[in-house]
Amino acid sequence: FLDASNLNTISYSTVTSASADNPAVNLSGASSNTFSSSYLFNSAGDALVLDNSPYNTVSLSTLVSNAAGSYALNIGVSSFNTVTQSFLNNPAGPALNFNASDNNTISYSTITSNATNALTVHVLNSSSNTITQSYVYNPASVGLLFNGSQNNTVSYTTVLSNTDQADAITILNSSTFNVITQSFVSNPLGNGISLSGSSDFNTISYSTVTSNNAGYFALFLNGVSTTSIFNSYLQSYSVALYIANSTGTTVNANVLLSTPTGGVGLLFDGGNVNLFASSNTITGGPQGSGVAIVNSNSGLIKLSTNTINPGAQNGINISQQLPNTEIWITSNTIIPTVSSDFDTFGLYLGGLTSGATIYNNAIAYRTAGSMGAFTAYALFADNNSANLNIHHNRFNNPGMITAGNFIGVFFTGTTNSSFNFNDLHSTGTFDNSLLLQLTAASTGIQIKNNIFLASMTVTGSSATLDISADSQPGFISDYNDFFSSNSLNTGIWGGTNYPLLPAWQAASGQDTNSIAANPLWHNVAAGVE
Repeated sequence: FLDASNLNTISYSTVTSASADNPAVNLSGASSNTFSSSYLFNSAGDALVLDNSPYNTVSLSTLVSNAAGSYALNIGVSSFNTVTQSFLNNPAGPALNFNASDNNTISYSTITSNATNALTVHVLNSSSNTITQSYVYNPASVGLLFNGSQNNTVSYTTVLSNTDQADAITILNSSTFNVITQSFVSNPLGNGISLSGSSDFNTISYSTVTSNNAGYFALFLNGVSTTSIFNSYLQSYSVALYIANSTGTTVNANVLLSTPTGGVGLLFDGGNVNLFASSNTITGGPQGSGVAIVNSNSGLIKLSTNTINPGAQNGINISQQLPNTEIWITSNTIIPTVSSDFDTFGLYLGGLTSGATIYNNAIAYRTAGSMGAFTAYALFADNNSANLNIHHNRFNNPGMITAGNFIGVFFTGTTNSSFNFNDLHSTGTFDNSLLLQLTAASTGIQIKNNIFLASMTVTGSSATLDISADSQPGFISDYNDFFSSNSLNTGIWGGTNYPLLPAWQAASGQDTNSIAANPLWHNVAAGVE
């Protein structure tokens, strides 16, 4: 027991206790002491306690407790201590505790527990601590918990758990401005990292975070704000990145991967305000989505310069947002799935009554296959979507769909929207194919300054345009270029098929200034978009 004792050294020593009340070593009000190359053990309580004791150093040492509710190292109201190249273990309970302790450093160390409901590392009401180049493991409970703690950093560290009862890392109770960087975090049976309870301004960067159990997430955010996630790899069985009831989340330059059936790369799941996701590579699973933004979010939602890989039923699914939500989908590359098992959608827009801006995206088919009895939709808008501004996009199917049905752009019950300055291209053999279809009273639609290029062989029906009778009110089409290399360059007006252009112009009264000329694109092959 060192009470108000300074500048002492214990080295190459073994210190033991078998008392819950008496740690193997207890420092109280003691500073600048050094423990080196030593073994501290307590079978019934704490191995080492630092109480109001700053500037102490533990190096090349082993600290072991074997008692539930006790710690291998218990740091209370103590700052600027260093633990390096050491082994901390409590198989029966928590291993390391920070309580109201700041500016401490754990480096090059291994910290383990094997106890259920034990916090391997607990950072409580503590700030500016660093855990670096270390290994934290508990197969039965939480690896690392930040609780009401600020400005802590975890770097170059591996944190592992293996239970569906806990997260590998939990951040809660207003733990703010913490950073997890260049680390590996994994929990095959539960969540990798969880942030909740107004834990704001946290950052996860240059890290790998994984989960591999249905119903759990690599990274889970609920009720937090201004979280930044960048340059990381997130992989999960169900959802790589789950966000709910959170504000101002930024997701940049990550890989988000969830490929099992129903898997979602990025799920923005209700009650959120403002999302900025850019330069990510995202892959979902069959009957899932690359990106799903659903259930009444608000503010500004912006997806830009992302790559959405094939594999999911929906490349991007945006449905049912709150009124006045601003949605911008810009400069993304969306590679839709080709599957003979279900309909697929490059971009699915459902019930967006406040509208959306879809600008400068490439929705491009790059994997060959049959749709069987199903339909591939490059863009699908339904459920009373309105005020969509779709312009300067490229929709390209260069012969990738070898059978089944293809519709480039499909509006059903969508109103007061514009489709301008887009390129639509499709070649191949289909059962049925349409480049653009309006149905179910999709009224007030403007189609201008687009290029429609097709070279299709069908066993059923096809057309460049199909405008149902109940979608004709407010329909405007002009200054377009309609070109086909065969006789299938037709438009359907109220159920009747007319060749483009003169017969179509006469029947519809549209496209007075449109042309039917080869646009002479240099290369329309897959991957050239």
